Amino acid sequence: PIKKLFVDYNSPVKAGDLVATIDPTVYEARLAQDEANLRQSEATVEQAKARLEQASKELDRSKKLAERDMLSQAELDAAVANRDTLSAQLKVALAAVEQSKASLRLSRANLDYTTIRSPIDGTVIARNVNEGQTVVASMSAQLLFTIAADLKQIQAEASVPESEIGKIRVGQPVRFTVD
Repeated sequence: PIKKLFVDYNSPVKAGDLVATIDPTVYEARLAQDEANLRQSEATVEQAKARLEQASKELDRSKKLAERDMLSQAELDAAVANRDTLSAQLKVALAAVEQSKASLRLSRANLDYTTIRSPIDGTVIARNVNEGQTVVASMSAQLLFTIAADLKQIQAEASVPESEIGKIRVGQPVRFTVD
C-alpha cells in the first residue's frame, strides 16, 4: 500500500525528490530475516572451520600412530574420510554465506524500492494513486505519477476544420486552452 504521498497535481519536482513511499513493513522484516540468516551462515562457517581443524589434528595423530603400526588402516581411512567430509561441509557453509549475502542484497534493494523518487526535474501532471491504495507491480511497472519535464515549451497538435485551413499562416500567433 501507498503509505504517504509527497506531491500532487501541478507540484514542481527535482530529480531525486521523494514523491511517495510504499509501506516498508514486509521489506524491513525480510531484510531483518536475511541479516539473521547471514549471521547464522557465518557462524556455521566458523563451526565448520573448527571441526575441520580438529579433524586435521586427529588425522595427523592417526598418521603418526599408523606409521608405528599402532593404528589399523581402517581407522586411518576413517580419519581421512572424516577430515574430507568436514572439508566439504566447510565449502557448503561458505556457499551458504554467499547465498545469504545475495539474498541480503536483494532485500536491501527491495526495501529501497519503497521510496519513490522523481526521475527528472519537472511538474507532476497526473497522480494515479492515493494514500492507502495498494499498488501491485507484477511483471510491469505501475504508473504512479506522470511528470512533464518542461512545460515552458510544448508541441500542440490541433484539428483544424478544412474550411479554416486557408486562413492559417506560418508565424501566426495561436491561443489555446486545456482542461
